[in-house]
Amino acid sequence: MLRTATFLLALSVAGAAQAAHILVPQHAASINDALILAGPGGTVTVDEGIYHETIAIPFDGQTLRGHGHVRVDPGGLTGLVVPLGVTGTMVRGLQFQNAWFGMLLVGPDTRVRNCKVKNASSHGILVVGPEVTIEDSSVKDAGLTGVFVDADGCVILNCCIARTGEAGVSVMGDFNSIISSTIRETCAQGILIGDEAVPAMNNLVMACDIRLTGGDGIELCRMAFACSVRDNDIRDTSWDGIDVRWLSSGHSLTKNVIRGAGDCGIEVGGPDVFAGRNKVNKSWNDGIYMDGDAVNGVYLKNKVKSCMDDGFFVAGTGNSFTKNTAVHNHGFDLNSAVPLAANTYVDNVFLTSN
Repeated sequence: MLRTATFLLALSVAGAAQAAHILVPQHAASINDALILAGPGGTVTVDEGIYHETIAIPFDGQTLRGHGHVRVDPGGLTGLVVPLGVTGTMVRGLQFQNAWFGMLLVGPDTRVRNCKVKNASSHGILVVGPEVTIEDSSVKDAGLTGVFVDADGCVILNCCIARTGEAGVSVMGDFNSIISSTIRETCAQGILIGDEAVPAMNNLVMACDIRLTGGDGIELCRMAFACSVRDNDIRDTSWDGIDVRWLSSGHSLTKNVIRGAGDCGIEVGGPDVFAGRNKVNKSWNDGIYMDGDAVNGVYLKNKVKSCMDDGFFVAGTGNSFTKNTAVHNHGFDLNSAVPLAANTYVDNVFLTSN
C-alpha cells in the first residue's frame, strides 16, 4: 500500500497530463482509473482477470494492452468506447464479453490487435471513425453484424468472424479493405458492401475465406461502386457466391473460387463489371447469371463446371465474352429477347452434358 500511495503521489505532483505506464491492478483498481492516470500518450497494462466496467479512452495516443487472459464484462453495456475526437488509440490483447457493442470506435486512427469479442447483443464491433485498423482479432456470437463499418479508409485484416445474426461484415463507407479474413455461419451475407441508399465506393475484399452464410457470400448492394473482389474462397452459401445487385456498377471480380452456392455462383445485375479468371463449381442454379441490367461488362477466362442449370445465362447487352469455359452444365443460355449479335463472343467453350 505504501509503494502504491507513493507512486500515485508522484503522479499527482507531475500532473495527470504527463504520459506514464500504469499497471492494473498494481497502480489502479480499474482500467478507467489507470487510463486517466496514464495521461495522453500513456500506456496501461492490465493483468489477467475479469473487469466489470465500460472502458472509455480519455486521451489521444494511449495504448491499452492485456497481459494474460484479460476479460472485460460490462454486464450488457458497451465494452470499449473510443469517443469522438480521441485519436491514435491502440488496444490489444483484450477480450470483451456479454456486451451490447463489444467495441464502439468513433475516434479516428484507432488500432485494434489480438482482441476478441464474444456474445455481443448488437454489433460485435461498430466502427464510425475513419482509418481504423482491426487486425488478428475475432468476433463470435454477435446478435447483429460481426463488424459494422460506417466510415472511410478502414482495414479489417486477418480476422475471424462467426455466428452472427446478420452479416459477418458490413461496410458503408469508401476505400475500406477486408483482407485475409475468415467468415463462418452468418444468418445473412458473409460480407455486405453498401446498402439501398448510401454509396460505398472503391472498397476491397481480398483473400477471404467465406463459408456457410445464410445469404450471399459477398453482396455488392445497389449503391456500391467500383469495388475490387479478388482471390476469395467462397463455399456453401445459401444464396449467390457473389451478388452484384441492381444499379451496383463498375466492379472488378477476379480469381475468386466459388463452390456449392445455393443459387448462382456469380449473379450480375449492374453495368460495367469486369469478371476474370473466376472458378465456379456446383452451383444449384447458374454458374454466372447476367440479368437485363448487366450491360457493357467484360467476362474473361472464367471457368464454370457442374452447375445444376446454365453455365452462363445472358440477358444483358454490350458485354464481351472471351475464352470462358463452361462444361458439365446445361451450357450457354441466351435470353430469347436478346439477339446473339448484342454481345461479343470470342474463343469460348460451352459444352452441354447434363
